[in-house]
Amino acid sequence: MIESKERDSGGFNQNAENVTANPEAIEQGAAGKGDPLLNKLFAEKYVIEQRLGAGGMSVVYLARHEALNKKFAIKTLHTHLTAKATSLLRFKQEAQAASRLQHPGIVAMHDYGVTENGIPYLVMDYVPGESLADLLNKTKSLDRELALDIFKQTAAAIAHAHHRGIVHRDLKPSNIMLNYDDDNALCVKIVDFGVAKFVEDEDNAKLTQTGEALGSPLYMSPEQCQGQPLDIRSDIYSFGCVMYEAITGVPPLDADSVFKIMMKHIHDVPPSFKEARPDLSDCGDMERIVFKAFTKDPAKRYQKMDDLLADLNSLNEQKGFAERIKQKFELTGLRQTTKSINFLVTISVLIGGAILFAATYALNSMQALSVQPDLWSEGAIWQPYKDKPAITEADEEKHALLSDGQGLFLEGAELGVNQAIDKHTKGKSDGNRKEVVKRYSDLASSKITKAHSERRHHEYELAASSYADAISDVKKYIDSTDLERANALDKLTVAYMGKGDCEYFQSPANLSAAAHSYANAVQTLRQTKNNFAWTQLQGSAQLYLLLRYADALGMLGRYQEAASVRLIIPKLLRSEERELKDGTYVALTQSKIAEEEFRLKKLNDARESYKTALDEWQKDGSNCIEEQAKVMARIAEIDAIQNNTEHDTRFLDFEALAEKIRKEDPKLLRNQFFSDAYQAYAHYLWQHNDVLKAIQMHQRSIECQS
Repeated sequence: MIESKERDSGGFNQNAENVTANPEAIEQGAAGKGDPLLNKLFAEKYVIEQRLGAGGMSVVYLARHEALNKKFAIKTLHTHLTAKATSLLRFKQEAQAASRLQHPGIVAMHDYGVTENGIPYLVMDYVPGESLADLLNKTKSLDRELALDIFKQTAAAIAHAHHRGIVHRDLKPSNIMLNYDDDNALCVKIVDFGVAKFVEDEDNAKLTQTGEALGSPLYMSPEQCQGQPLDIRSDIYSFGCVMYEAITGVPPLDADSVFKIMMKHIHDVPPSFKEARPDLSDCGDMERIVFKAFTKDPAKRYQKMDDLLADLNSLNEQKGFAERIKQKFELTGLRQTTKSINFLVTISVLIGGAILFAATYALNSMQALSVQPDLWSEGAIWQPYKDKPAITEADEEKHALLSDGQGLFLEGAELGVNQAIDKHTKGKSDGNRKEVVKRYSDLASSKITKAHSERRHHEYELAASSYADAISDVKKYIDSTDLERANALDKLTVAYMGKGDCEYFQSPANLSAAAHSYANAVQTLRQTKNNFAWTQLQGSAQLYLLLRYADALGMLGRYQEAASVRLIIPKLLRSEERELKDGTYVALTQSKIAEEEFRLKKLNDARESYKTALDEWQKDGSNCIEEQAKVMARIAEIDAIQNNTEHDTRFLDFEALAEKIRKEDPKLLRNQFFSDAYQAYAHYLWQHNDVLKAIQMHQRSIECQS
């Protein structure tokens, strides 16, 4: 049972595991109006006088023993839980735990039984007063001496429980009751052993064998958050959290949802006392004890509550200079034991609010997803294309020679143009005109060749400038004869494509310019080859043009335009007349069409497009396992958003493929998309109450970012 993250004050004098009240308790109200047990004889000897409070499992009453005329607190299991074996066993376990404990700092139990109506109950000392949570709600924090008094008594009481093989597992301010004796001395009483664990107890193993995470999130140890086996060091961690809050006035680790709090307990180191409460005077000695209590690694905490208590008892002792320096170094080391990890990766989009479970309040807080929800994942599923590697050092000399040759040829071409223009000006004739066209064509070819070489060297800005010059030269003779025009259009297409590629591949990419250049290349292609038809597209260069053009549009967020370009590609690639038979282009294009529909929140269309893409990827078998995992993740995410019945299977399929990749080549998973995909899976698991696997998938998400 995981409780609300709020600091619960108890609201009554005897604790009843303060979680959201069950429907029965809510209906009757805190005062117990309409409660059939009020003012009635209970278990043949107690008169129920008042209902003190109710929790998720039980109700606590103030009762008077008729014969002894003494007040007791009676805790009963909710009637709707009496049919549940685990609830009965846990209630019985609390009675057994309390019966083992005889300590002035632990509320004493006097009786346990089951009524004729089958309702189990236990009878305890009635402890008037308030809880530590009540006190903190009024004062926010405690002064050092009062805090130290409470800490010592609490530590002594919990140490007693530990000596008798009992781990409390739910130590928090509302389970620490404060009372005053006849001499007006403060007395601490620990209550609520409802989720206590007997060390090496078979019945307890049955209660928690499913890995159920029990406790209150603000005070749960890292191992408790992960559903791991617990020992007394988990109580020590929880006590460290209680001490921190009592001194600073705030919990050590807090967030706006249970999930985030639990992940912080696993990963984050709390702020120092001064960071949490700047007005505090030097509390380094106390701070060292607290930080040692809740260090992440159980092996580095206090190993026994007695050791912690001994340090508390020695706080007011005078310490030598060497001892003070040693403790300061220890505190510094404790703060650095675990580096704080900022795990919120686009989680505001992924989780979109509180993701709570196990308790009734949690289920109520998760509203049904809207028809058009925010998308969970922000990472791009398909990364931009990468250019071929730049020429190597071994090619440098060759590149230099080519550049020199191209420079000489370019100079010659420019001279030839000038001479042809001069000749044509002096005596206009068809022959002179053709010479001018030929010279411009040669000059454009020379500039395109130079630009190609510069691009191969990844000199993108220079290459883009050369392509632009070539485009300018081609446009000077494009309105010539049909044959000359066709030649000009071919060169223009090549130059626009090259310019677009340089703008696409440069860092940072100039996607807007690239999209404009690609659009010009496509428009030019349409004018070639006697009113060019798309079904005639044969060469790989034109295919890459369409792929990169659509990509540039997609990365600019112009999804509708990108989708319209991509729709052409699968038809071309499936044509029997195609030179390119590589099916991965079809699969990749179909995947990107689906992605653009997904970004436009056309989820039904996107789901069908992804299914088509998955079929295409699966044709290529294990060679495309990474792509299959990506598509499966998207389909599962859409199914979960729309609450389709297939999401279970889809997420499991994704997990299986991703785990295979993780074993064979984990670096393939190290990108934002897979991080988001694992987070989407964690979100789904969290909604469906699988806390341990949700945390495991969140850990996978973090690994994808490393």
